[in-house]
Amino acid sequence: MGVVVASKLPLHGYMDTPAFLVETTILYKVAYLWAAVFFHRQKYYLGWFLSEAGCIASGLAFSGVQRGSNSQIQSLQWDRVRNANYIAIETAMSFPTITNNWNILTNNWLKNCEPSALLAL
Repeated sequence: MGVVVASKLPLHGYMDTPAFLVETTILYKVAYLWAAVFFHRQKYYLGWFLSEAGCIASGLAFSGVQRGSNSQIQSLQWDRVRNANYIAIETAMSFPTITNNWNILTNNWLKNCEPSALLAL
């Protein structure tokens, strides 16, 4: 549904018109921009979660088991391909929280990568 709503709130075009720039209040502009960007992100979530579901269904996302104190299996872990934490991003109170939960695997790779190796790319 977010993808459908995103097409009704375009970021380009309408925001450059005099009707938006001159004739609307600042509150309307902020609310429109917030809603447009929120629904625009839904397209990325849809792609990430569909690809994650495909990896889980094929078994590629299996990352091991979690064992209890008596070495009994408590749960199976299926988070090897987890790429976004929707709730943490949308309720974030700081920018580092957003960057740590958006594109998680790339972010983890960059944290463990040597700066000299990045310059060689």
